[in-house]
Amino acid sequence: MSASVPPASPYSSRQRKKPVHVLWKLLFSILFGLLLLEIGLRLQQKLGPWFDLNMAEIHPGIVSEELNHRPEHLATWPYDENGIIQYSFDRIPKSAQDDRRAWRMLFMGDSFMQGYGKEAEIPWQIWSRYRDAGIPMIPFNAGYYSYSPSIFVVQARKILPVVKPDMVVVVIDNTDMGDDAFRYRNLVERDEQGKIVRVRSTPGYAFFIQGFLDAKQHWLYTCRLVHKLYHTRFAYPKMDAGKTNRISDQVCESISDQSENVNEKYRDAVLLFENNLRELADVLIQQVGTGQRVLWVCHPNPFHLQGTKEKPTPNQLVFHAVEKIAREKNLHYYNATDDLRKALGNNYEQYYLKGDPVYHFNQQGVPLYAQQIFEHLPADWKVQKKE
Repeated sequence: MSASVPPASPYSSRQRKKPVHVLWKLLFSILFGLLLLEIGLRLQQKLGPWFDLNMAEIHPGIVSEELNHRPEHLATWPYDENGIIQYSFDRIPKSAQDDRRAWRMLFMGDSFMQGYGKEAEIPWQIWSRYRDAGIPMIPFNAGYYSYSPSIFVVQARKILPVVKPDMVVVVIDNTDMGDDAFRYRNLVERDEQGKIVRVRSTPGYAFFIQGFLDAKQHWLYTCRLVHKLYHTRFAYPKMDAGKTNRISDQVCESISDQSENVNEKYRDAVLLFENNLRELADVLIQQVGTGQRVLWVCHPNPFHLQGTKEKPTPNQLVFHAVEKIAREKNLHYYNATDDLRKALGNNYEQYYLKGDPVYHFNQQGVPLYAQQIFEHLPADWKVQKKE
């Protein structure tokens, strides 16, 4: 009697197909999840963005072999091709901008001068006070983040013949010495007379920008996200090996260093800073004709406000250097520390950005700072211009 063959199980074919079925379900889930992620990334870009994937402010022109990094045109800061913020007519009327009787006032500096746009800019605040006093004045804001005297020299040579200002206000803050000494020193090129002709781009910064430019090439926002995260979390830190952070730490330390040997510690940095200031003064005077048409302004960081006039905080390196060269070149100089101590009061910290290592004023602090600058403009700057 032959052995009987057991009937085929009705479930055997389903069991054989189950792994394939699960694989298709998994693949579908992944694709559906990526689709939802893509939609979500595009929505947040329109509504926020909370994680910018358009990176509209990033373009090749930011990196400069002449100014290290160049101002980009944005809605908040509509810079023109000369690196000067163009004020719209709803902020400064066309009649005021075209007034031939108006003083032409150029404002230079870094992010402290650049401000936050709209009313939170020193030049606009000072212009509004000129307006209220009935004195025509046209402001030109050339402030841009991380600029310092070594870059100011090159920038001034480019824009002074274009703007042809009657007077120049330069805000020189406590980061500028560190920027000149640690960030740009090895990037400065000089001519045979030792004059600064350009400040080359920072290699790490150029690589950082290129990574964003590459990420922008992807059509899918999901790919942009992956590329941007890889660039910022792995590629750039590995390439730079933390050099940028170390330089930033040096700059921040030079601001707040209270050690007893601080003068000796930063002797070389101070000498370089002073030489750059001298060259900047010469360039400005050559254009406006006299140092009496130039004002250099310094302001305190929060810890400077803890001292008194009789017993100031130990680190006054930038203040002393700027005042020294201003006196040497017969420029106007204004140290806003004492006046801001009175204006800001005991709650001065509420006028600075919280957690900011370089102590920027916030949007409430900028108008108060601008008010002090306006009040200390030379008296002959605040009268009607003679035609």
